[in-house]
Amino acid sequence: AAAALARGFSNQYTLTAPSPYRSRVYKEDGGPYTVENAGRYRATLDMTTALYQSSNTYFVALEDALGSVEEPVRMAERMGLFQFTDPALPQQIIDENRGSFTFGSEATSPLALASAYSTLAAGGTQCDVVPVTAVLDQHGDPALGADGEPLAVADRCTPEAIKPGVANTLNQMLRKDVEPGNSGATGTRAYVPGHQIAGKTGTSQDNDSIAFVGYTPEIAASVMVLNPKRKQNV
Repeated sequence: AAAALARGFSNQYTLTAPSPYRSRVYKEDGGPYTVENAGRYRATLDMTTALYQSSNTYFVALEDALGSVEEPVRMAERMGLFQFTDPALPQQIIDENRGSFTFGSEATSPLALASAYSTLAAGGTQCDVVPVTAVLDQHGDPALGADGEPLAVADRCTPEAIKPGVANTLNQMLRKDVEPGNSGATGTRAYVPGHQIAGKTGTSQDNDSIAFVGYTPEIAASVMVLNPKRKQNV
């Protein structure tokens, strides 16, 4: 969705993608890449509705419209999704043109998800995860280095890693996944009256794991539920 918005697609961009949907661009095991929805969806949806209802077929069709997985991968890279993974992974996904990328098929973590979505919360500014925010001495004052200067621990942020207009449009789209009154929204139990909460649910194949990322303009949080020892419908 972010890659499509950056290309100039409208948040009301409408596609007809029935279930099952056979991709025109992506392949699987030498044949067409075919996906199905996990529930009952209208075949014709706009981008906003498809996002908060989590339509599988719509987003493969949207990847088809983009023509390659490269723009979605590079968008996720700029948002900070890959900061804890093998640096070669984004290019590998692009080289193999993995259409499943839009479903979150690559290994990730709650921290990486929260970090990537915090880029949206910050209006497009991406900040690396920094576990240490200050270094103090025994008196609570800034600790000094060998040069006598305070040991600086600065934020590692990239302003406009994605365009503010793209981030803010997505924020409004993702609020619909949490706010009540949107038919088919999957994250409404995270709604808190009086707060601007956006979010996105995610479910892996066979319900082996479920995830949720929720954020406000001030904070982003993520949770993932799974059995790490064996496949289990959670």
